[in-house]
Amino acid sequence: MQCQEYFRAQAHMINHAGFLAILDRGITLNWEDGPTLHKFSAAVQYQHPDSAASCMMRLSATNRYSDEPLSFTSLQDGLRAVWVWQERPPGWTAMLSVENESNQELLLNSLEVLRLDSEAGGLFNIGAPPRLWRCRIERAEGVSSLLPEPTSSLERQSVRDESVWESWSPHVVSGFVRSRELVVQPVCSSRSRPPAVMIRALRSAYDLATEIRLEATSERFERLIVRCKTDGMLLAPGGVTASPPFWIVAGDDAEELQHLPSELRESSADT
Repeated sequence: MQCQEYFRAQAHMINHAGFLAILDRGITLNWEDGPTLHKFSAAVQYQHPDSAASCMMRLSATNRYSDEPLSFTSLQDGLRAVWVWQERPPGWTAMLSVENESNQELLLNSLEVLRLDSEAGGLFNIGAPPRLWRCRIERAEGVSSLLPEPTSSLERQSVRDESVWESWSPHVVSGFVRSRELVVQPVCSSRSRPPAVMIRALRSAYDLATEIRLEATSERFERLIVRCKTDGMLLAPGGVTASPPFWIVAGDDAEELQHLPSELRESSADT
């Protein structure tokens, strides 16, 4: 209770004191007095039409292709993948595109645009163990309109707080799963204010289903996977497809992150 009262008493803001670095063969995002997301990688899962075996092509910071924009590429079985990072204030975007340069059809199973895995040294640190994490309900899923109307301002605040959050639970083995936007924040943390992280799919020319999955035990982060579920999509020779850009922003007010203005949210999103 004390940490919640302290949290509410603070001035809220977007954290602009962040940087991107290439460390330990991965991409690291770090914000001063805020989150640390360490060792991002990407991957493409695909298969040949005449085979039931799934193939995996991984991309990391060792596959550097260009500095402007910061790009990484890999080629496997005639399938070329390009992983692009760009600064988009007040954060960064990452997107993954593929092109079939072979002379045969390929089946795309998924595009993993962002992957953090603790077993590979990945880190998702927001200053508190996962048992203290809460995740905002995606706005399309909100249920506050179904609740009885509170009678006092304190009750209204309590209902508003509880109806937009999903707390970590050991009974939800899949962790936090969202379709297009994940906003997570602990109720209290070792930082001066509990830091929040937002990951959001922006608009794209390609209409691909997206999923953001954050998995953890009560004490330990396990993995973060941000992907497009292409589910065996046929990619003909010369065919191209791409994920939407996923926007990563940090701050100390989850609601402010979730309601960033549309001109910030979608500007230059179709690059």
